Amino acid sequence: MRSARGQGTVEYLAIVLLVAFALGGGTAAVASAAGADIATAVPHEVLRALCIVTRGDCDRDRAPCDVDAKTKSRSWAVTAAVFKGGHDKSLAVVRRSDGTYALTLDTAPGGGFEANSGARLKVNLGHRTIDAGAHATFGVTGSYGHHRTWILPDKGAAERLKRAIEHGDALPPATVDGHEASVEGGADASVGSAVTVSGSALARLGGGWLTDHSSGNRTYFLDASVAGGAKVSLTGVDTTASVSGSDSDRYALTVAPDGRWLDLSAARTGALSAKADLPSDLAPIAGMLDVPTAGARRWVTESHLDLSDPQSLAAAQTLVARLRDPRHAGSLAAAVAALSRRMREAAVVDARTYAVDTETQGADGRVVIRVPVGGKYTKTTENTRLIAATTRGLNGRWDVRDDCMEEATR
Repeated sequence: MRSARGQGTVEYLAIVLLVAFALGGGTAAVASAAGADIATAVPHEVLRALCIVTRGDCDRDRAPCDVDAKTKSRSWAVTAAVFKGGHDKSLAVVRRSDGTYALTLDTAPGGGFEANSGARLKVNLGHRTIDAGAHATFGVTGSYGHHRTWILPDKGAAERLKRAIEHGDALPPATVDGHEASVEGGADASVGSAVTVSGSALARLGGGWLTDHSSGNRTYFLDASVAGGAKVSLTGVDTTASVSGSDSDRYALTVAPDGRWLDLSAARTGALSAKADLPSDLAPIAGMLDVPTAGARRWVTESHLDLSDPQSLAAAQTLVARLRDPRHAGSLAAAVAALSRRMREAAVVDARTYAVDTETQGADGRVVIRVPVGGKYTKTTENTRLIAATTRGLNGRWDVRDDCMEEATR
């Protein structure tokens, strides 16, 4: 078996990128079949025993679920002429189904270019937003973020670390840390007086690596996402309606300290939110009108292909070999198709659905005073709660994760 030692990060990311094009949303398609058993399913314990012999990740289909999370984010930015600079910071406290907690701290300074026309004042008041002015904005920014995650045994330890982070105290070494470089392009606009219509769109591409210090494994990943939203408000009648959504994909390759390829994963996250703020005199009968006054859902599908399996590893290595010799397009296409097929057939797949509640406070303003100037400062709190969890395990069968759901209801 050929070792991957010495191969560069670019090659790892190239594998992941090609798999992204090959799968093309295949993860979501597999997850949509939840509940259907594979006809040739093999008893779980038999496959687990074989997995142990090959030094695979034999408990992947028993991995703990994230049952609820609270994420606090803070973002600021200033714009002068066409130049923009800012900083994003977020802290997520996640409770997991095995009783442990994961705290994740992300910080990302960034800068770029932004073109503005018109004037705008946007004020976020928790679940309500006041937006005035007519404007159009387009920008491209880049950032370089630092990611740290601590896995803690209980809630008390999580609370102590959270306070230390908030107070700026010295922090213990993280369980997982890494970096990500990203670039994003976005546009937003609003227009109107009595009736105000606004919309936004965002696309992002990023990549980086994470090191798990408990195992020494390193994961190289590539992210891509799109998001958008629209809002209509009627001045004087206290009525607004909005809808927003997002779709993001992450493709990753995990490598052991000795160079062995361990895991190839594809994760897809989607979100949809719809909200209507009715006049106060209609609020008591909102349910009878069947108008969605609030609500957001996030769904996550995550596929993991264990590369300790000789067939899976061979498919991945064949793709790398073809990648090194792109002159034979037919062979490269066949290698991509083979790895994609292996991912669909043999990957462990987790499918999760979460209820999401988001509250944002802050302001965003732009005006032209000889040159365009602007700034924003926002604080966002997001609460998520697990409402459905299924896993397609090593034996190819879909099972409801009762252990996760029991913990989520506590």
